[in-house]
Amino acid sequence: MRGYLKTLLQRRVPEPIRKWAQLIADRVPPSVRYGKPYSEALALLKESETWDEETLVAYQEKRLQILINHCYANIPYYREVFQKNGLTPEDIQTVDDLQKLPFLTKEIVRRRKKDLIATNISFLDREVASTSGSTGAPLDFYMDPTTRPM
Repeated sequence: MRGYLKTLLQRRVPEPIRKWAQLIADRVPPSVRYGKPYSEALALLKESETWDEETLVAYQEKRLQILINHCYANIPYYREVFQKNGLTPEDIQTVDDLQKLPFLTKEIVRRRKKDLIATNISFLDREVASTSGSTGAPLDFYMDPTTRPM
């Protein structure tokens, strides 16, 4: 919902007011601005600094499997990629297995933007984000509220 309201405000609020609001928002500490997702991500980063390589790799592989399952179940583009390449989520278990998937390019994101939106994320929970375009044209994409703090 916050992303939707932010987009609405950006379209309807005069530029000088938007700039002042952004200046004020930028001064709010990240722990307050982003809340619990930020605090949890920061705690994980601090904890993982002490992990040995085996623990870190095990954590990465567990999170990778969760992400791959989510992509297959909820993102039309990735379900299509898996099917087109004769893959199932079980075929991607390690970082090395990622080479079985084709690269996601900026052109694909631009062309297939709607197919890259997770179907289990409400329209109201999507935030528009973009790259600066320093290596070419800016790229717009969506994030859910827990992604930006990470």
